[in-house]
Amino acid sequence: MTRPERARLRSQPQFAWFTAIAFIWNLGIMVAGPFFSVYLVRDLSASLTQIGLLAAINSLAAIFGQRLWGRLADRRGPEWVVLVAGGGTPLIPALYALMPNPWLLLPVEALSGFAWAGYGLANFNLLLDLTPAAQRVRYIALYQVAVFTASFIGPLIGSALANTIGIVGLFWASTAGRAVAALMFMWAIYRVRSAARRGGA
Repeated sequence: MTRPERARLRSQPQFAWFTAIAFIWNLGIMVAGPFFSVYLVRDLSASLTQIGLLAAINSLAAIFGQRLWGRLADRRGPEWVVLVAGGGTPLIPALYALMPNPWLLLPVEALSGFAWAGYGLANFNLLLDLTPAAQRVRYIALYQVAVFTASFIGPLIGSALANTIGIVGLFWASTAGRAVAALMFMWAIYRVRSAARRGGA
């Protein structure tokens, strides 16, 4: 990271926290991300029809979720939606690890599509709120660098771990990583709101 980039992060501590959490979040996702399809075929013997149905259910739930989460974001704010929708995503790899049959994953994929729709919508709005308008493009680029770096490192870590802890172990590692990032985000929101209350007192 260059000196100007470090200076930008220091000048915007809330954005810096948000970016650090995004790195951990995406690392936790991508540790197991590439292996869901492998697990379906190799370990659960899912058919092509079942895989197609799982993908369709995920997309249908995302369509419904976009409409609902959009209304909730307008009423409750993007922080609330990120906390609620993002808080549901650690359940997804855990449920994958527990379900013995592809058909039982249909509601899991519905939850996945619904939760990710809310997280993606609110996370983008929150990113815009945390970046100064004059340099928004540069700050968003910094955020994307953190996300892409995690997306590059995650599968490498997952590949190294898969031979020792297995794909189910990767699912539990992903659950832990997502949960840690969600808790960090909750703590960051609590700090921001506490500071706002003290400032208004």
